[in-house]
Amino acid sequence: MAGITFELQKLAKAPSILGGLSAYGHSAVIVAGPWLFTVLAIAFITIATEQYLGLDALANFRIVLIYGFAISLVTTAPVVIVTTRMLSDMIFAQVYTAVSQLLFTSLVAGTLIAVLCAFPIFTVVFPLDPSMLPGALFCVAITAMIWIALVFCGAIKDFMAITLGFLIGLVLGIFLGLQATKAGYGTHGLLWSFNLGLSLTVFILLSRILVTFPTAMDSGLSSIRMLLSASRSHVILAVGATLAVTGIWIDKWVMWTSSSGERLPVGLIHAPFYDSAMFVANLAIIPGLAAFVLHLETGFYRHFKVFNHNIETHATLNNIKSAAANLQRATINTLMQIVLLQAIVCAIAIWLSPAIADSLNLQFRQIGVLRIGFLGVLFHFAFLASSSLLLFMNQSLKYFKLQAIFLLLNGVLTYAAVMLGPDFWGYGYMVGAMISSLLAVQSLYQELSRLPYTMFTMAATRSAENDWLMPFLKDRNKS
Repeated sequence: MAGITFELQKLAKAPSILGGLSAYGHSAVIVAGPWLFTVLAIAFITIATEQYLGLDALANFRIVLIYGFAISLVTTAPVVIVTTRMLSDMIFAQVYTAVSQLLFTSLVAGTLIAVLCAFPIFTVVFPLDPSMLPGALFCVAITAMIWIALVFCGAIKDFMAITLGFLIGLVLGIFLGLQATKAGYGTHGLLWSFNLGLSLTVFILLSRILVTFPTAMDSGLSSIRMLLSASRSHVILAVGATLAVTGIWIDKWVMWTSSSGERLPVGLIHAPFYDSAMFVANLAIIPGLAAFVLHLETGFYRHFKVFNHNIETHATLNNIKSAAANLQRATINTLMQIVLLQAIVCAIAIWLSPAIADSLNLQFRQIGVLRIGFLGVLFHFAFLASSSLLLFMNQSLKYFKLQAIFLLLNGVLTYAAVMLGPDFWGYGYMVGAMISSLLAVQSLYQELSRLPYTMFTMAATRSAENDWLMPFLKDRNKS
């Protein structure tokens, strides 16, 4: 995270408003690049091709993308979080020789897991039109690669290349989609055009990562052993990340499989009344997440580094406690500021909900769901930010418990809302996020209050968790 925040801090401190806007823009791409890519691509393609294809063909196209993103995000979550932890440990230990090795191993593992899980879903659980199956599986594979590549993008510090990578891929996808529509290829042409645009983005991202870490690859067997060894050390973290991503999607799945679900001609089910409103509402979390990366992690890491330096240099207990108090105060203050920013964004969105619904051709009845979704996003952001900060303090078990609670609440309360009727749709997500955010903030405050104890216990367990890193440390010391 230090590599990300230092570069963003430089942009934010640039002596012009463009510097600050650039920092926010790059932050948004880091946290939500695939979301933004998909939303913009679908919007442009829908506007340009609706009169040629019709709403049914576009609905088939959109639902395949939604399933592709959902499946790839959930199935790659354990690989992504373990890879993130491994890369973080490598950078902290200044061991860069295995970064490219970790990249390719994670790409292969994540893509295989995603495709192997997607195949039975598209053929057995929700039988997809066979002619759409290759494109749908390719969509799952290429988005899985993007989730993993984004782990390494922060470390390369070339945010302009990352942003341009998504932009160029977006332009290619839209251009090819328009050409495919004019040529009469229909939904299949749109899907493969989108896939090719994402493929170009992946190629650009991977090329930048490999230029930054141009080390030779080791044997594939040793790479697999490295990933498996680290995975065994971080099982709780991997399961927690999977629960976190599943919690984001569980309310949609409950709605899809309820009586409100509808099956499209392509074979997949969705709940259009709920989905369209909630997907729009979920986009409102992007400003908060971008600010979280830009401000909170920068300030948190700076104070965290001072605190950690006091421990490593055997400072006095008073100095350690003072540094811990500064870290606690800065973290809580900054978190409150960003939550306030997110609250302002959500309040404006709630106020403008009728105009947003009208511009997106949503039904008047969906405004209520949209507003509840915006309110839920506020609590969801506080939950995500607070629980993520627990990982800085190595509190994987607490992170796991919090994600399990949110998953359970979101799923059960959404099911209850379905039983109560359309007037209550969205309340399950909102109430689940509200309760979970309160628990996450409380857990974060408790850990910050006893930070010296937490850090000393974390140091005691770090060596056992990083056994996989030992061979690389030995090689570095020898050289």
